[in-house]
Amino acid sequence: KGYQNPLDPAALQANASRMTEITGQADVGYTDLPRWLQDISGKRLANSPKHKVALNARYTMNFQKGSMMLSTNYVWRDDSEYDVFNTPAAIAEGYGKLSARASWTSSGDRFTVALFGANLNDEIAHDRGGAERRATPASGPAGQVYYQAYNLTPPRTFGVELQYRIY
Repeated sequence: KGYQNPLDPAALQANASRMTEITGQADVGYTDLPRWLQDISGKRLANSPKHKVALNARYTMNFQKGSMMLSTNYVWRDDSEYDVFNTPAAIAEGYGKLSARASWTSSGDRFTVALFGANLNDEIAHDRGGAERRATPASGPAGQVYYQAYNLTPPRTFGVELQYRIY
């Protein structure tokens, strides 16, 4: 008594599942700015990808002694420009990351144990960055050299999380 097969079709209705999708498009830029040194009107905002998609699926199985929740999400981000001048040296390629989580929560909601994995596809990408312009003797009187600097996304990561609620 008290056992519920989570794969039983009758039990599936009693369990909670959820799937969400978030998509976005940002066509943003600078307009009507004072022109001090360089006109950036019409340029894209720094660090704002034109497209971003986030998908999340979650399934919860309820049992007499607690509940188990399985969750996964995928986030894709379009190319990003990391300076207001839209310099080709300061553009980072788009990337996608897959993450997952499984957790058990006691029936009294007193404790939770979770296993998780982030960036499961091990996508090493440029999360943010920029390009520094420097005129050097080697670049000549009209040229500039660009030094690129990027922050990388964290590599594939796994972990365990323990929660105990005092109330």
